[in-house]
Amino acid sequence: MQGSNQRLEYLLSSAHQAMAEGRRDKAIPIWNQILQQAPSHPHALFFLGQDAMQMRDFARARQLLTAAAAAAPREPGVHFSLAAVRRAMGDIQGEWDALEQALKIDPHFFPARLAMGMALEKAGKTRQAARIYKDALAI
Repeated sequence: MQGSNQRLEYLLSSAHQAMAEGRRDKAIPIWNQILQQAPSHPHALFFLGQDAMQMRDFARARQLLTAAAAAAPREPGVHFSLAAVRRAMGDIQGEWDALEQALKIDPHFFPARLAMGMALEKAGKTRQAARIYKDALAI
């Protein structure tokens, strides 16, 4: 067991190093190795979900980020990313639900507040959007 933990730590360190160097081509296979060893690893799920979103594979991004949210339910950034994927897929209610979850975890999470204001504005609810923007600026 200790050997597999050491291997996982080494892979995590290598993945973070590759990302710090801007080496997506090197990082993605390492994140996949981490998932093979630890299928519910929240960081691997999150980073692979982010990558899928950047590659515009929204179905895969939603799958990975939903799993990341289940693995790390108290991380507002995961829910915020899931909201972005749902928005890209045209799932307005899903976007809203994910933003609400992010703000339930951290009411001062500025990116989610800003995105919520933008969603309201897009829906034509400008007064509500203005209130959200005002609240966001007070943070």
